[in-house]
Amino acid sequence: MVTTTVDSIILHPEEFRRALTGFWSEQLTIEQDQNDLVLALPLMLPDGVQIAIEARPIAERRAILSDAGDVLRWLTTRGLNLKAEANKQWLDERLATFELTRSGYEIFREIPLPVQGLDVHLFGEALVSIAHLVCRHEPQQAIATSAAEQVNRVFLDTGIAYQRNVKLTGTIEEAIEVDYFFEQHAPSAIEIIGKGGRILDTMERWGYRWHDLKHKTPALRAAMIYDPERQTIDATSRRIGEECCELFCAYHETDRILEFVSA
Repeated sequence: MVTTTVDSIILHPEEFRRALTGFWSEQLTIEQDQNDLVLALPLMLPDGVQIAIEARPIAERRAILSDAGDVLRWLTTRGLNLKAEANKQWLDERLATFELTRSGYEIFREIPLPVQGLDVHLFGEALVSIAHLVCRHEPQQAIATSAAEQVNRVFLDTGIAYQRNVKLTGTIEEAIEVDYFFEQHAPSAIEIIGKGGRILDTMERWGYRWHDLKHKTPALRAAMIYDPERQTIDATSRRIGEECCELFCAYHETDRILEFVSA
């Protein structure tokens, strides 16, 4: 590194202090949600999205800090399989280092009250560290050439037998074809949305089909997989998918697909 002395320019420590504390103050937002607080911290995920956490009281002098499952869910949307042994070991090490607890996707930590700034800061830093697990992930693992290929990979990883293009019987329609059908512990079907662009008409049609199939076979579990780069998921389409299916997600949310197939 080349350094140059410029006598006419003086760097003042207080100037940097004011700049940094001003930035931190501007980026920090805190909102009340009944008895809980939602804090947006001056920290970011690897893609530039701001870290947000929840703080909720559990006793007179104890509280819980939680990410509400945002970080691990964000990792799975990047194609990361959290159940893979190497990833699981790395994640468990980070949780132990920062004294964090995990429940499903949620990461949380119990802290004493009154709150100490260091506790909140370290929790945020821990979330950033865990989010950077995506940087250790090989890019080619995160990208599937198609939703069907990603689902196939999950079945191969689990070793669960499945059938393609199976016609199921509903109460009204006698032959509703689904892309994947398997019976791990219960009859389960997966439909991959093929149409590009707006898919509301597709979702309305499949909302009816799932209702018909489940009326005939109440134990049937349903999943619909979409490609967010090819399809527009409006609020109504998402609501139909989430209400009619046990799983409605993007094809690169590998962990969620894995959980559905393995359940």
